[in-house]
Amino acid sequence: MIDEFEREGYWWLPEHPEKRVIGKLSHKLNQRLVLNIDDTFNTLAPLLSWFPYGLKSQATLIYGLIDGKVVGLFNCDIQTTKIGENLVNLQVNPEMLLYNIYFQNNDFLNKEDLNKFQKLRVDFSSLNEWVKISPLDMKSEISSTGEIKQVKVTYEQLPNIKLGVIKELELSIYFVPIFNLSSTESADIKYIIGLEIVNKNSSSLEDCKNLVIQFRDFLSFATYSSNQIVSVHARHDKNDSQYPDKMTPIEIIWNERKLSKNSDYVHHRSKMLLTYDNVKDDLEKIFQNWIDKREKFKIVFQELLINIYNPELYLEYKFLNIVQALEIYHKQTQKGKHKIEYMSQDSYQNGIYQKLREVIQNYPMEEDFKRFLDGKVKYLFKVEKNLKDRLRDIIDNISYLFVDNNDDTKQSFADTFNSQDDSLFSRITQDQNELDKFLKRVVYIRNNLIVHPDKEIKIKNQELYDLLCTVTLILQTCLLIEIEVSNNTIKAIIKNRMRNQNEWLGEDKYN
Repeated sequence: MIDEFEREGYWWLPEHPEKRVIGKLSHKLNQRLVLNIDDTFNTLAPLLSWFPYGLKSQATLIYGLIDGKVVGLFNCDIQTTKIGENLVNLQVNPEMLLYNIYFQNNDFLNKEDLNKFQKLRVDFSSLNEWVKISPLDMKSEISSTGEIKQVKVTYEQLPNIKLGVIKELELSIYFVPIFNLSSTESADIKYIIGLEIVNKNSSSLEDCKNLVIQFRDFLSFATYSSNQIVSVHARHDKNDSQYPDKMTPIEIIWNERKLSKNSDYVHHRSKMLLTYDNVKDDLEKIFQNWIDKREKFKIVFQELLINIYNPELYLEYKFLNIVQALEIYHKQTQKGKHKIEYMSQDSYQNGIYQKLREVIQNYPMEEDFKRFLDGKVKYLFKVEKNLKDRLRDIIDNISYLFVDNNDDTKQSFADTFNSQDDSLFSRITQDQNELDKFLKRVVYIRNNLIVHPDKEIKIKNQELYDLLCTVTLILQTCLLIEIEVSNNTIKAIIKNRMRNQNEWLGEDKYN
């Protein structure tokens, strides 16, 4: 969400400050941060260490001067294109950009300084809306005639909300006021809610970045909207004496693809999956679980986040992403149970398998094909569950959360929602035929999209969208369980989602 920019400046290598070139640094929508240098007279290119064939190089650090501020590009990949006899174009793709890295005594930030940041503060596009706690209190005094006599605005410094210590980094949510009282005619008072990382043990900036990305993704999951990093500011050992009581002006931009403005949309709180109020008592535990489960179910989370960060993705791709995530989730959570075993291995391989093998060996065909068939039938006593069976298992496992009572005891799928509303989950739990229709429709659409991608399937966009909402809620419920959100909270979340989003109505309703 950092604004687009394109700025021209001077650039040089730390070991050759006297050899400077002009280049343009830009960050545009759907693109990564890039520096373009037209290296007239080969000033900079010969100083770089090139890979074979002279096509690509790397530079640990490149300094620049933009708008009077010293900046640094760290861990740069550099590609070259020869334009003329004395002109080479260098395209520099840095891992990160740091602003304001000039300190006292003509000292610049260098590579070795990246693990000496004491504190980072990060602003996100929807953290204020997610937390929804205001340290501002506004009161007005009305006279007996109905006129406003006095308006009083007070700001109360709120304590940080702790998120725990992860990899020796202390995480918390902070509150900071921003106000402009320079005019006697108006007052501008705001507050920012952000993520604070305190680094007491010289952890690397890369470790800090990884936690920032984790928290950003957690917010996107919670708000069910693309959450962007607005700004990152850091406090460093080197200029600690210059700014003893406040954050230093060092700003960090990590080189990630800048998403379109449409992806910055934040859902109203009623449309969010879970809010801070839902998890405030267990937030530290839940965020730690989020990090652990992201590692365990990497692809599952990734498929959901792809849909969140790419709202313009075709419905078909979104649907396939969620269904695939559910399949993978079932395989990972049902190890040893994701196959149907028809008989014991001994009974099969000492009985039917011997008969099948005899037929294969005696049938006139090539030996290679015989070996192929023999390998195929050897383990037919058990087979992988198909998508329909996997979805049935998943729904059965989470169905106890669709019961409208305070009893967390797990009930069977058939026992849930006996006297519930007319939602989809009410219908399919009370009627096995309804469940079969739902599963059959999901499987039919998934199979046709994968096996016959060029064939037009008979489904309206509205039905596909409603199916997508339904399977997404099933996946979200599974992940809420994994990060240990309480059962009662999940029940409330599900009820809210079913009230505020679409659901599949039944195939006949879309004709």
